[in-house]
Amino acid sequence: LSLDQLRKNPGAIDFLQQTFVINRRKGEMAIIETQVNLDFLTVHFEPHHRSEGFKVDLGLNPAKLKVGIFSGQLILKTDDPEHPVIDIPIKGEIVE
Repeated sequence: LSLDQLRKNPGAIDFLQQTFVINRRKGEMAIIETQVNLDFLTVHFEPHHRSEGFKVDLGLNPAKLKVGIFSGQLILKTDDPEHPVIDIPIKGEIVE
């Protein structure tokens, strides 16, 4: 990711959003809480009720981006007794 390119084209931040799906093989669960330890990331998920699957969107807050390598985690806390915590590693690099 280049900060210089984002400064020249702020609308490009929308193309950097990452989306993934979490499915439960049997039955429904609910995502109770999300935590991310990288302050420049935003997290949105839907639906906000019990479901067999969830769409999770990770976005960037351009005001908080800093040059460098980063490593962190997205943690999803659920009401699923078999998987009460889903821990997703996040790694990348932001260049000038």
